[in-house]
Amino acid sequence: MSEETRPIPELGEFILSQKRFIPEAIRNEIIPVFTAFKLAAKVITLELSHSNTWDMTSDFHQEPVVSVATQKLHEAFKNRCVVAGFATSEDDEFVQVDAALDKNLVAVVHPLDNFKGDGVEADTHTNVSAGTTLALYQRVSPVGGPVTAEDFLQKGDQMVAAAYVVYGSSTILVMTLGKQAGVHGFTLDGGLGVFYLSHRDIRIPPTTSAAPFSVDLGKRRHFSKELLAFVDDCQAKGRGLRYIGSVVADVHRNLLKGGLFLYPPTFTEKRPSVYLVFQCIPLAFLIENAGGEASTGDSRILGLEPENLDSRCSFFAGSSDLVGGVKAAVMQKA
Repeated sequence: MSEETRPIPELGEFILSQKRFIPEAIRNEIIPVFTAFKLAAKVITLELSHSNTWDMTSDFHQEPVVSVATQKLHEAFKNRCVVAGFATSEDDEFVQVDAALDKNLVAVVHPLDNFKGDGVEADTHTNVSAGTTLALYQRVSPVGGPVTAEDFLQKGDQMVAAAYVVYGSSTILVMTLGKQAGVHGFTLDGGLGVFYLSHRDIRIPPTTSAAPFSVDLGKRRHFSKELLAFVDDCQAKGRGLRYIGSVVADVHRNLLKGGLFLYPPTFTEKRPSVYLVFQCIPLAFLIENAGGEASTGDSRILGLEPENLDSRCSFFAGSSDLVGGVKAAVMQKA
């Protein structure tokens, strides 16, 4: 059968075709986890569109979309008993799934980015893209027993799979099953409710002079002089500034088109607002597997051992040569 006539695989079919990349101990667990995750993603897609409709037509208080997204992910993982436990950035502690302690996998999820804390919605109500991230690990605690914090605080190099969903003009799920499996994207067919393979073997393209950079220039007065010089150099070379405010959406664009995402330290923040465990590590896993690089400026993201679930970090990710340039600027300050 030729490539032209071969049916386009949906997500589950594609994972089955990639089973050689999945460790045998978890081979039968991966598809149920992704089935639960994609179901939650479809519901979140609907909730994001409905939330805008409610805003226009109702005077009643609308529950924050991030709360709804968190609830749907809870329901997907707990009701289907696909992981022994999971942690989300919206919960104070990890959640153990008592009926699934025979499972090898635990999940780490950031339900929805492009969201400001203290109950204030960000740009999702203005139709700006947002995203959900997922990381899967084999638990280090004994299978059959309770899950522990150490199950969720592993280095990124220990991850067995990662994914994100970006909600925009279409809903796209991008995933990897490890270093040898490549990075692949699946677009949701809204009519059929199916994620079909749309981006096979994503590789960050070679850097060109047009490759954009993504940074919040509203904070530039708080950047170090070395980092500010790097940003000014990007602009002097004609690099376009493309900053959405959703880490997932900005990383997704740069994954497909090339470029650099920067979340640098500033003098005004006690700590960055991006999560190491929930955002940076799973995105770094995808970026590296697509041929890019992700760093704090002085350390490789996937080599870091998180202290706790709330750990934060600076985040520079994208094309390797551009990340190398910003690393040199950061190290010059040090």
